[in-house]
Amino acid sequence: MLNRLKLIFTPFFIFIFYNIYSQGSNASTLALTAPANPKIKNLIFSLGSTNNPLDISSSVLSTPVGTIPAWCDVNGNNCNTYAPILPTSTGRYVWCIKSYDTTSGIYSTNCAYDTVTMLPSIATKKLTLINTVSTNPKNIASTIESISNGCIPKWCDINGNNCSFTPPGIPNVVGTYVWTVFGVDTINNLTSTGTIKDTLVLLDPNKIFELNKRV
Repeated sequence: MLNRLKLIFTPFFIFIFYNIYSQGSNASTLALTAPANPKIKNLIFSLGSTNNPLDISSSVLSTPVGTIPAWCDVNGNNCNTYAPILPTSTGRYVWCIKSYDTTSGIYSTNCAYDTVTMLPSIATKKLTLINTVSTNPKNIASTIESISNGCIPKWCDINGNNCSFTPPGIPNVVGTYVWTVFGVDTINNLTSTGTIKDTLVLLDPNKIFELNKRV
């Protein structure tokens, strides 16, 4: 029995017991907790606006202490702590945003999903024509100066009602005509924001000819 006790307390076995004890005592200190999700908000922008930011960093309201935001793909993979640049096409864009603990290198477990919506933009120009002139266009489509790629104009009455994707025809009565026009991304069902007026001025040919004669 004495020989067996001597065998147990040889330096080799003392070394083994020490390592087992050390690993067991360190196990609790290495159990790290993933940080909570960041607080985020969805963003809406109009293409081409001079007020648009360069990236989508403003979608993050706050992160837990000791963490920074990380933008991942919609599945929560391929994360990066640099905010993606603002999209340049109409549509809805979704990211998974996580909190990244800069000390432990651990990401939050779940995703805080953030949606950035890019609305179409449209610009118009005033169209002035002489009534009954044979070279006048058939409709007011030429009043559209610019519109976002992949989008089409939608004309409504001055109050924004009774809309149609067909451009209104040129009236045959002298006067000033005003429509409300929107840019529409029909694939993503997105419509431009703000009120854009489309104006046509139809002049009396008799008054125009009298003015030229006097000159």
